[in-house]
Amino acid sequence: MAREYVKSLLFLITVIGVTMALLADAARAEPVSTVKPTTLIVVRHAEKSNDAAQDPPLSYIGQERARRLGRVLRDVGVAAVYVSDTRRAKETAEPITDSLGLAAEIYPGRAVNALLERSLKEHVGQTILIVGHSNTVPEMISLLTRGRESVALRDDEYDALFIVIIGDHDPPSLLRLRY
Repeated sequence: MAREYVKSLLFLITVIGVTMALLADAARAEPVSTVKPTTLIVVRHAEKSNDAAQDPPLSYIGQERARRLGRVLRDVGVAAVYVSDTRRAKETAEPITDSLGLAAEIYPGRAVNALLERSLKEHVGQTILIVGHSNTVPEMISLLTRGRESVALRDDEYDALFIVIIGDHDPPSLLRLRY
C-alpha cells in the first residue's frame, strides 16, 4: 500500500511539474495576434500603346495583361481598387473592377503619401489593389516597408506584382511576383 501511495505521489508531482513548465512556456510565448493584416497588391499599369497621345490607352498586349491580372486577383478578396488618374491605369484595373462590381477610386498620380494613408486607414484588415506607374510603384513599396525594401522597375517591365502585408509584425512582409 505504501508503495502505491509513493507511486501516486510521484505521478502527481510529475504532472504538476510538467503543467508548471508548460504554463511558464505559455507565459513567455508571443501573444497570438487577433488583428487581421491589411494586404496591399501594387502593380504598374499594363503595356500602353505607342501612339503619341498624351494619355495613351493600353496596347493589345496591355489589354491581355489587364485581363490576366483580373483573372489572377478575382478570388483573392480585393475590397478596394485605387488607380492613378491616367487612362492606362484605369484600363489596367477595369477587368478586376468589372468582375468584382467595384468602382476604382482615382488618385492623383504623384499623391502617393496621401493615397497610402487614406487606403490604409479606410481598409484595415482588407485587401487593396493599387495600380501605379514605374516611378510611383517603387516609392509606394519603400513607404509601405518603411524604407526597408527598395525595388526598381525597368521601362519594359509590366508584369511585376508586389504584395505587402501589414499586420502587427515588423517589418511588413513583401513578396514580389510576376503575372
